[in-house]
Amino acid sequence: MESRERVMLALGHQRPDRVPINFRGVPRVVETVSQALGTDYEGLLQHWGVDFREIIPPYIGPSFAAREDGAEVDYWGVGRSLVEHADGGRDVMVSYSPLKDATTVEDVETRRTIDVLGENGGYFFSPAHRFQADTPLENIFAAFDTAVEYGRY
Repeated sequence: MESRERVMLALGHQRPDRVPINFRGVPRVVETVSQALGTDYEGLLQHWGVDFREIIPPYIGPSFAAREDGAEVDYWGVGRSLVEHADGGRDVMVSYSPLKDATTVEDVETRRTIDVLGENGGYFFSPAHRFQADTPLENIFAAFDTAVEYGRY
């Protein structure tokens, strides 16, 4: 099944052959994963069968509420903060990472998430900026490898 058909089925809450996969990471994570795979960004996307190529327009909606720590709470209820990197880059990042405290591959709960959210189709594996620069590389690989291997209907 090709990406377009897979995504359209999932959007229609029908079961495709597997969970559609997206990849999005901060520049340092993209660089680290690409180097580990010995490829460029497009090769990384192909390695995991990523179904999306993103176009992200600027947000023009209402202002977000701010938390006490200054993070804005986005439309998914996730706190995000502006981070300026030593290399001069800037990014809006999740203020906390659900995978940051994972110390083993077993701590990465991709399989349970697919079981619960993907039960009737319509689930997309798209961790976006949940992978911060301090997320262990083996956790990133474990999450994507699990989605590729286990995310089949």
